[in-house]
Amino acid sequence: MNWKHTFLNYLLLAGLLFSGTILFLNYFYIGSLPLLLSSSAFLVAFMVSLLLYNRTFLKSEERYKLFFDGEVLECRHTENPDEQIKLSELSQVFVISTDKGPYEPYLWVSLNDVKGNSLMFPLGAKNSTEVLEKILGMDGFDLKLWNRAMNSTENKKFLVWSDPVRIS
Repeated sequence: MNWKHTFLNYLLLAGLLFSGTILFLNYFYIGSLPLLLSSSAFLVAFMVSLLLYNRTFLKSEERYKLFFDGEVLECRHTENPDEQIKLSELSQVFVISTDKGPYEPYLWVSLNDVKGNSLMFPLGAKNSTEVLEKILGMDGFDLKLWNRAMNSTENKKFLVWSDPVRIS
């Protein structure tokens, strides 16, 4: 999450806290109906804007779209160049966990091939189910390490599958 998103989150939370405090003080101490209504309106406005603002980040994984024809996997994203990789040339599979959640994807799958090409997509990318089923079913896939990666909240890279013949 960059500084602009963090600043806006803090600004929204400060507005929520301020309007909630005014609402609380007015209800228990001041007793002015116009102030009570205006602070209630501000509270509702801040809650709705906070919900709508954060909702865009919760679905950021869906901006990645995978296309798989059984052999070639392609990942498309509106802001990044398209990436392609052939599964027959796959040499390594990594799971990368980050500490950026929950507003940004924090679990990524990285596929590397023998030519040095790499394709990365977040775990919740559109159409990723078929690809993940294919990858998880490969011989030599380390499911224990996959599970450890799924539970990680650190910045870490897990090698969950490699083909020693294709690496050298």
